[in-house]
Amino acid sequence: MWSSLKNAATGSASIFLIIGFTSIISWILTMESVPLMINNWVAAANISPYLLLFLVNLFFLFNGMWISDSAQLVLFAPIFAPIFQQMGIHPIHFGVVMVVNVMIGLITPPFGVGLYTAASVSGCELKDIVKASLPFTASCIVVLLLITYIPNLVLMLPWLAGYI
Repeated sequence: MWSSLKNAATGSASIFLIIGFTSIISWILTMESVPLMINNWVAAANISPYLLLFLVNLFFLFNGMWISDSAQLVLFAPIFAPIFQQMGIHPIHFGVVMVVNVMIGLITPPFGVGLYTAASVSGCELKDIVKASLPFTASCIVVLLLITYIPNLVLMLPWLAGYI
């Protein structure tokens, strides 16, 4: 029982530390008006929503190599969601695109937590796991592009369920 409680406390503490630090960074970004600056830049540059989605995909894929998944979601969702909503992108569509991007980060080196977990569970070397995961990463990127540029793939099920 004590071991289970200790493991639960350790796991919870690490998640709360990530949320705490990203909340501080979010607060700093808000105080420095970073979301407003990004919004003004997007408006001044007259970028199409799909070009901005492409740029944000690149941004999240790059950040996924270095920043944990929960930190990215907590830190960047409040910044980008209002911008995309103003551009006419449905919040569910943007949310799914963002989550898929962040989840691809779990299987991309050097930070890919999924890769390290697979290596420790299987007993294989990390380089072998990375090599074996490349086809899966490529297929995930294809799915990401499909759901980015065909929003009905994401929005069909909520629409059928009556949520949209």
